[in-house]
Amino acid sequence: MADEKKSFWSTLPGILTGIAAVIGAIVSLIAILHSSNIIPDGGPEEEIAPLAIHAFGASPKTIDAGDHATLSWSIKGATGVSIFPEIGEVELVSGTRIVAPERNTTFILTARNDTHSQVAVTNVDVSEEEREPLEIASFAVNPDKIGPGDYATLSWSVSGADHVEISDIGDVEIRKGCREVNPKESATYILTAGNMEESKTARAELAVLSEEERAASIDRFVANPESIIRGGSAILSWGVSGADEVILDGKVVGAKGEMEVTPVETTSYLLLARSGDKVVKYSIQVHVEDLEFTFSPRSAASGEVVEISLSFSPPGGVVVYYDGQVLPAKISSEGKVLEVTLPAEANSGYFEIEWQGRRYRAGEMMEIEGDQSLIYIEPTIQFSRDAIFAPSKLAEMERVPISPV
Repeated sequence: MADEKKSFWSTLPGILTGIAAVIGAIVSLIAILHSSNIIPDGGPEEEIAPLAIHAFGASPKTIDAGDHATLSWSIKGATGVSIFPEIGEVELVSGTRIVAPERNTTFILTARNDTHSQVAVTNVDVSEEEREPLEIASFAVNPDKIGPGDYATLSWSVSGADHVEISDIGDVEIRKGCREVNPKESATYILTAGNMEESKTARAELAVLSEEERAASIDRFVANPESIIRGGSAILSWGVSGADEVILDGKVVGAKGEMEVTPVETTSYLLLARSGDKVVKYSIQVHVEDLEFTFSPRSAASGEVVEISLSFSPPGGVVVYYDGQVLPAKISSEGKVLEVTLPAEANSGYFEIEWQGRRYRAGEMMEIEGDQSLIYIEPTIQFSRDAIFAPSKLAEMERVPISPV
């Protein structure tokens, strides 16, 4: 019996029967494990992509106050992405955000998935502008005297302020501005300008005059400059208050203004201010100067350098002549000294300067050493019927220019 059993397991049917028994046992075991949730449904677990922050940065990294920068990022394997401060949740894979921080700021990006998280940071620096110093450049009322019911204008210019206010008006423009006012009686206006560190004030006084008190006044009438070179110009500026009419050089003008004048000779200008039947007048003068010059040395040889000094530095430059011939001139940095070279084989003659279409001639002749056009006559003895004498007054040589033979 034992021999028959042993021979069965050695045969192919016996071997297959044994294998089938083993497989059946394994399947039964798996079924038991599956029913106990030891092996979950769905088969093998899916592979999760690794979390990685490839890039996170700001461009530009430094901005001026009020400007903006752009944050950008690139991430892989995240199920959630956020940026702190103020931004919050953003795109998972890549994206951008425009930011305008008021001060240096560090932005923190956090990327996360079901198992872990990663963090990246970038900075945006805000350059600090140097605060402009607080200054009230001007605060004035024009005119500063008015009649009942008339208007005046307050104007101001301020720098470095966060707020500006004027008494009886309130808050006004911070840098520059103007306001019309017509108080019933004389008033003092106070401008207050301030920032977080300090405040400053300025005052402007406006007088309201009765008809009896009101009279025209020329507050300012000047010429700048008072003296000009011929062809130049001057600016007349004036300010008049309390006038019904203002007349300058025969023309009706405003109570305040400027005018450019180009007189060809010294000229007086008259300003009239009329109020009712009363007239106030004031006159100023603009002096016109001509070009003058000297030269040195007074005597030189042909081909030598002569220095010419001008009374002023003429705009536009000048042309130098010697005996009608144009000479190249080298001008100093101040523009008032010229260097010229005398022509070869020159004779004694005169320098001339041409400027703005006019020629100015030197008052003295330039003497050329060895000039044959000049001869010298010695004093001779004078005869009379009674005596022969040699006057001592003629002891010196007289120079007489003549033309060469």
